Amino acid sequence: MKRKVAYILSIVLILLLQGLYGAKINLYVYPFANLDGDASIDWIGSSFVEFIIQHYRFSKDIVAYDKTKLEEIDSVVIRNTRNYVIDGSYGHYDGTFKVNIEVINIVNWQIEGKTTLSFKNIDYGKIFESAIAYLDSVVLSENRDEFERRERSSERRVERKIGEEIRKNITRNFTERKKGYVSRSGFQNALIDPGEFKAFIDKFFGDMYDVFIEKPVVRVDERNPDFAKIEIGVRYKLKLSQLENIVKKLRFYERYESEIYITYKIPKRKLFSCYELQMELVAGHYNPYPVIYIMDKEGNNLYVIYDGPFETEGKSESGVKVVVNKFKPLIEVVDETAYISFFLRKEETLVIYKFRVRSDVLLKFETVSIEVLPEKLIYNMLK
Repeated sequence: MKRKVAYILSIVLILLLQGLYGAKINLYVYPFANLDGDASIDWIGSSFVEFIIQHYRFSKDIVAYDKTKLEEIDSVVIRNTRNYVIDGSYGHYDGTFKVNIEVINIVNWQIEGKTTLSFKNIDYGKIFESAIAYLDSVVLSENRDEFERRERSSERRVERKIGEEIRKNITRNFTERKKGYVSRSGFQNALIDPGEFKAFIDKFFGDMYDVFIEKPVVRVDERNPDFAKIEIGVRYKLKLSQLENIVKKLRFYERYESEIYITYKIPKRKLFSCYELQMELVAGHYNPYPVIYIMDKEGNNLYVIYDGPFETEGKSESGVKVVVNKFKPLIEVVDETAYISFFLRKEETLVIYKFRVRSDVLLKFETVSIEVLPEKLIYNMLK
């Protein structure tokens, strides 16, 4: 009986190892993004994952996993197999339903294949079949031939270990030039852990704006002299040098600069264990928006203005809370194929807040105070 159990366990172990290392091509499938924002079709994104995994279930050459398996990759798998991330999105555009698909090589994070499938009529069977046909055309034909060619050629290679020789003979001049090379930074063989990435997000978005409140402009309402119109201008500018120092401490980034933007790109391959934080970040939960308090001499709030991407504008029932949609963040976080990118606008922006209030209320205005808070916190304040 013991021999029989041992035999069964050995067969199971062999099958598991074949699943990890036996396939020539491994696919790691991300849920496709819903570009419509319609929650009723969110299920399509995860269905692509399930459909692709099931399609390659019995393939000798290809094994497909969901994205969580990507964290378990080691150098043995990468060296001896072909590994791809499958990512995509879907939504309606100009009267057609479109599906965008990208096939990304994990070794260099370059896009091996990219396409957009268009459908005038929504036939989910046809949509999934067309997506599979495209993946077959990329990974099954071209990459199988390429893998087999490399496999044959590797048997004829002559190797020499040169790393130690280079390190022994490296010149001081080369070392100095290497230290001065700053356009690309921090691609060591390590990952950013969730605690480090969360600390970076909190510091980066915690105090990123210089705010200047201009002198208010007051005019009597010509139609009704019991009322007055007041305009309060506020200038916002990013603290670019401070933000740059915070990014540098993260170590893993690329920096680009144009006339309008400074851009920082953090490679996703360094953020394998930070998926939930990535999703919160690109969903805008940390985006900063102003909250403006207009107070009387005693510090009581006469108005609290929440300026952000909220569904409605207007006053609350109490008349104290005011919701507007004027402020456009000077930072944009973009979820790209291989990077999380931060676009920082270099110029300041001016926002003018306008009121029409009774003259007796206006005379109570004493202080304007502004704080910039993350979007998710403002939502909680409005509940």
